Amino acid sequence: LFSRKKTTTDQPVANIMERNDCENLKNNLSMKNCKETNSGNMTISEEKVTNKSFLYDNLTTPTQQAYFHHLLWTHRHATFVYCAVFCSFGMGIAFLGPTLWDLACQTSTPIRTMTWVFFVQSLFIMLGSLSGGQLLYFFHASRINLFCMAMVCLTLATIPTCGTIYSLATILAIMGIHLGIIDTTVNVSIINLYQKHVAPFAATLHFCYGFGAFLSPIIAGPFLKNFDCTQLIDNSTSNTSWIEQSFLSAQIVHNQPTNMADVQEQLKVHIAFQIMAALQVPVILLLISLVIKEKFTQKSTDETTFFTTDYQNISPDSELTKLLDSTSVNGKIVIAMAGLILFFADGLQAMFGSLIFSYSRLTVKKLHTSEAATLNALFWGSLAIGRIMAIFCTIHIIPICLLFINIFGTTLAMLFLATFGHNRAALYFGTSMAGVFISSTYPMVISVVEQRANHVSQTAISFIVVAAAIGETLYPVLVGHLFDSYGWSVFLIFGSVTCAGMIVASLVLRQCAFKRSADHSDQRPSSAASFTSGDDHDHHHGNQWKLPLLEASNRPSKVYQTATVGEQQ
Repeated sequence: LFSRKKTTTDQPVANIMERNDCENLKNNLSMKNCKETNSGNMTISEEKVTNKSFLYDNLTTPTQQAYFHHLLWTHRHATFVYCAVFCSFGMGIAFLGPTLWDLACQTSTPIRTMTWVFFVQSLFIMLGSLSGGQLLYFFHASRINLFCMAMVCLTLATIPTCGTIYSLATILAIMGIHLGIIDTTVNVSIINLYQKHVAPFAATLHFCYGFGAFLSPIIAGPFLKNFDCTQLIDNSTSNTSWIEQSFLSAQIVHNQPTNMADVQEQLKVHIAFQIMAALQVPVILLLISLVIKEKFTQKSTDETTFFTTDYQNISPDSELTKLLDSTSVNGKIVIAMAGLILFFADGLQAMFGSLIFSYSRLTVKKLHTSEAATLNALFWGSLAIGRIMAIFCTIHIIPICLLFINIFGTTLAMLFLATFGHNRAALYFGTSMAGVFISSTYPMVISVVEQRANHVSQTAISFIVVAAAIGETLYPVLVGHLFDSYGWSVFLIFGSVTCAGMIVASLVLRQCAFKRSADHSDQRPSSAASFTSGDDHDHHHGNQWKLPLLEASNRPSKVYQTATVGEQQ
């Protein structure tokens, strides 16, 4: 963190900092109780801090990690609540797949028609995401999430009462719009809490989403009959397409009743929905506690009192002055490219989750249905593992680097599947590789935008979330239709085009996001903030140094701490 002129008698300030035993983090950062072990006067040069600065990049030094833990402890309540909400969000997204066949029997609807309820839910999730950003201008995020979670709980409990496809589609539309609002508001809230250090917390949030999606079929599994009611429904055919089978992860029961009344009497799917609705109650109680805390707990005005604003001492070459204005041309391009990347990434993820079952059945000879279902589960399991890994990687690797690793890793996985996809072992490896690399693309894009653009509005975040929702909505429908008509090659073509689009969009994103820093490279080799020594002619009087710190709120103020040598005691 520190740079100074090296002399024979003086010790580096960084070593002094690491040896000091400060009472607490705030005192550590304000430099009030840290005793100087060297009796000599400190002289600090005007050298620059390296580009891996405390202000924007990874958390490698003890002081940086201490601040990171302080930030997490300060917002522990809200962070835990938002993770719980996103777990419920994942559960609400993923329950439809494993229960599709039982819901088809419950509503007396052919499977070919039932697959459109996926589109209905995804469409209204997209509309909810679009409206979520605007609602944040009028209501507190915690209150919005409380209302939406209550509606999700209510709609889950209502689904077993739906007797027709139209009533089911209506309930799913109501649920979808509230799930979309949750998607936007929780992402915006976690960004507002952690700002420049949002990367590991965003990765944790999206891991909770994957964990909820993983729990949903486990909860529903014991209560599913998976009857094929197509033959029992008038004016329908018993032949189902590959795209319909891709939504089924369990094997169909062959010994089934001969009339719809007997089938509906034996269905137990309502128990699964009652359990999932009951699991939303603790999350609602957590949100109530957060709302009460925000209402009755006076927010401290000196939450970051150890920060002081010192605009006049900020160097014109400081990293703070190089943040992109999100309303500028470059800022708008960065946000647009971020939305495009997530459109491709979430679309590819939805395509894998929906069609890898069918793709494996068509490309690998003698592949049993249960094996194809295991392959589908492998993809979602790899997705969850990748998000766990991302939590730890973001502490040591900057988000833009992780984003490129994710995109190029996903591209290699698609090339591997295109080359060796007919081999059973290669199919397993390529699928797990795709799941691991595509898993953390979403939080890394959000982190890059937050770190490189200043004053990111709620509308901009809403745009990015909506772009991801559009990709998640369109890809399964579009690729599924073409897949059903033209065969398995469509899967590889769309996957390859998507990866190429992500590479181009990420290169444009990187170029625009870091353009201003490159323009000043001749003036500032690699720095985030400078330390000055007051009067350059006398190193024993008026020595000052500026410690770059992350603010907890209200960017870009309260960034620099100024202290003289005499004030340290």
